[in-house]
Amino acid sequence: METTGLTSGIVGPGLPRRPSQPKGFPDVTIVFSDGSDRDTVKALNSLAATVLLPNANGDGIVVFGVLDPTVRHTGTGPGRPESEPYQEFRLSRWYLRAPFVRHRFRKGPLDTPAVEHDDRLRPEDFGGQVSGDLSRFVRPR
Repeated sequence: METTGLTSGIVGPGLPRRPSQPKGFPDVTIVFSDGSDRDTVKALNSLAATVLLPNANGDGIVVFGVLDPTVRHTGTGPGRPESEPYQEFRLSRWYLRAPFVRHRFRKGPLDTPAVEHDDRLRPEDFGGQVSGDLSRFVRPR
């Protein structure tokens, strides 16, 4: 799916929630602040869609940090999307609750996803951009 707007959000206890929002829909749209741990943000942003998307329902990925209560708005102008509200989030760490869901795509006429449940991340889950001890990103449920 393509978008020109903000795409990151968090679901959190005590955050305001509209009654019409479906489960897993973010309570707050965020932008990672300059005070975030850069390596942690890079690792989260590098996580492959085959792991990120099936676990980003408000239950699988847990983030730790500080949510700035100030609501800001994106800029507007020619060729830009409509202004959107967001809050800055200073990310300090994150992890996946294991076992987590991973989609694999079967080769064939339909390229259908196969769902796997795993408790271990691999470098290829980060597009090869993150290596080393990946166990810091996984915790048992």
